[in-house]
Amino acid sequence: MLDRGEGLAAARRLLQPGGVLFLSMPHYDCTAWRLLDAANANPYWAELEHFHNFSRRRLHALLEESGFVPVHYNVSERYRVCMEVIARRAD
Repeated sequence: MLDRGEGLAAARRLLQPGGVLFLSMPHYDCTAWRLLDAANANPYWAELEHFHNFSRRRLHALLEESGFVPVHYNVSERYRVCMEVIARRAD
């Protein structure tokens, strides 16, 4: 398993200057997440494919620390508890 910083560093190395990265993941600081937690029905705590969960603020900070500029944020149409972020490689 890659550390989240290592994964973003690898993505940055693969992208050309100005290249974009698309991320889609659960957003643990949204209303839907909190409602699922309150009902003890949050399926994302058992998802093996999600090693790290982020808030929008923390993900944006991690992207910036890793040499990316977040340029677009959206709530997933398919998974309402997930966020979709597009970030551009900063140079």
